[in-house]
Parts: sequence; C-alpha cells; structure tokens
Amino acid sequence: MNIQDIYIVNENPMLIQKLCKDHSKGSFNKYFIGILIVSILSNWIPNILSVFLPTSMTEYMDMSSMGDYANIMPQIPLIFAFYTFVFNGVLQLGQALYVLTYLRNRSTEPSAIFESFSFYFKAFKISIFQTLICTMWAMLFVIPGIIAAYGFRQSYFILADDPSKGSLQCMAESKLRMTGNKMNLFRLDLTYFPYIFIGYFIQNMIYYVPSIDFSSLQGTIIALVASIPFVWATAKWSLGEAAFY
Repeated sequence: MNIQDIYIVNENPMLIQKLCKDHSKGSFNKYFIGILIVSILSNWIPNILSVFLPTSMTEYMDMSSMGDYANIMPQIPLIFAFYTFVFNGVLQLGQALYVLTYLRNRSTEPSAIFESFSFYFKAFKISIFQTLICTMWAMLFVIPGIIAAYGFRQSYFILADDPSKGSLQCMAESKLRMTGNKMNLFRLDLTYFPYIFIGYFIQNMIYYVPSIDFSSLQGTIIALVASIPFVWATAKWSLGEAAFY
C-alpha cells in the first residue's frame, strides 16, 4: 500500500453510526451474541479463574526495594495476566473477523470468531508489538501513547482481510491507513461515548452493593453479568469501527 492510496474518511461520524444501525436492524441481537462470546472468552474466563487462583504478580516479586510504590502496584492475579498475554491477540482478531463478516454478509455465525486460531502466532505478535510500542510512547507522555494506539487500530482488520500478510506488515499498513484519519476515527469514537458511558456506569454500580463479596465466585459472576450492558455498547462501537475500516 502506497501513501497515494490512502483514503481519508470524511463521512460524518453520525452518518456512519446511522448506517451501522440501519444495517443491524432485525439482526443486532444475534450479532450481539457473538460479541458476548468474545467477552466471555477474553474477560469472564480469566476473572473466574482468578477466583480460584488469586495470587497476584507482586506476591512473586521482591517489593521491599520499591518503598511506597509497592502499595500502588496493581494487584493483578497472575493467572489473569498470563491468560490475557496468551489470548488477547487471537481474540481481538476473532472479533475483527466476526464483525467484518457480519458487516459484509450479515452472517452471525460465531464460528468466524474461532477461525482466528488458525493465525494465532500472527495475532499474538501484533498484540505484543502493539503493547510494547504503545507502552513506550505512553511512558514519555499519555498523548503520544494514545496517538500510537490509534495508528495501530486497523491492524487486526487488515490481518482478518488478508491472513497472508505478516504481523509487522499489518501494523505498518494500519499506521499508513490511519495517516490523516486518526482524528476522524476519534470523532467516530465520541459518537459512541454515550453508549459506553451508560454501559460502564451500570457495570460499576454493582460494586456499591455492600452485601456482595466480589472476591467470591458468586460475586464475580454477578459483576460479570452486570457488565453485559457495557458489552452491548462495545458491540455497537465495534461495528462502527469496522465500518470505518
């Protein structure tokens, strides 16, 4: 792909959202089931595993030399971190495959999600490289990290469209495609902010119920069920992002 082949998405973001809404009329609930499956695989399973294996990463580290910083280190269960490390890339690719298939063919077969495992290592490398690059930029300042993340937003869609491409090739092409489009995608993201905010609000309201022990299996499942409105919001958002691609 050459610089002259870049398409600048100048369409009104509200129009893109409306077209996605019209496209999903009568089939959104079926489409949503696929996104929920991705959420179960990427979020529910590691959270439930963390109930049975709650040991955090910091418990394996010598924190005495860190002084007061030891108290603010995130207490992420080791199993959660390991699961995310192993499956994050392939599940993001699976979601990209599923959403593109629905957008183009109105197919809601969840099998599209699992086709990503055929290209596991490519997706894994994209996940690792993106995390490393965005983290390094974010360490300089938050804004460069966000800009870097936007530059790679289309990597999984590109791999889903053409699995013959290499991981670095997909990232490089995404960065090229996003030249002049980062702010346009950001504007599209803002149109979905009300959905995301409402879903996030409902998801977190459950944590103010004092009678629920969220370290237990029952409490964890209740919290995960409460996250369904947020997953519903991300289903809409993902469709808009695929349409932008």
